[in-house]
Amino acid sequence: MKKLLIVLFSGVLAAPLGLVWATPVTNSTGLAAPVSTITFDEHVYAPFTDITDQYLPEGVTFTPLVSYDYQFCGSFPGIQGHCVGSFGQTAYSIHFTTPQSGAAFAIATNPTTTTFTAKLNGAVVESYQSATDNSQPSISFQGFEGIEFDEIEISVAGPVNNRGSVIDNIQMAGPPSPPPVPGNSVAVPVNPVWAIATLILLVMSSGFVAVNRRKR
Repeated sequence: MKKLLIVLFSGVLAAPLGLVWATPVTNSTGLAAPVSTITFDEHVYAPFTDITDQYLPEGVTFTPLVSYDYQFCGSFPGIQGHCVGSFGQTAYSIHFTTPQSGAAFAIATNPTTTTFTAKLNGAVVESYQSATDNSQPSISFQGFEGIEFDEIEISVAGPVNNRGSVIDNIQMAGPPSPPPVPGNSVAVPVNPVWAIATLILLVMSSGFVAVNRRKR
């Protein structure tokens, strides 16, 4: 019986722990319901203008700098109108002025593998790798949802002359929901896995008490 309890309880613990992982966004449209989107048409600059904090009012900055209209932006899936881009950098980051619960953006690169890393206050929260290119709509949007972060680092693999990338249509889901205020009554949905585990423990505890009573 002890062995069964250990196996069941271990499985119960493993399931909820898995819920903390982010859901990578890799598709043709990005987030299902973004709160806001930056299209880079909000402020228009001359091609190759260095962009750092010009889109701070919209909620993002970039480090190291990226360039405005680095290439013709309308020829790639997910990229329309104006865009920003980078060439030859090992990595660059989108910084969000407010922590986000999800964000995605269109990206076009030469065919390669790109690493996307979500960070919060400089610490890595989650990271994944995805194929990226400049022709397949199904991988044109990349990002994260289901975690809290204030930065997404983009690292395009390959030699320096292959690290060109452009991004557009940065979608933001908004800040994570605040925790409930102490004293307020908040309905919390019951995780069915935990409910089953609690039931098993109650049944086993009742059996243990009954056995002890018989022994007495």
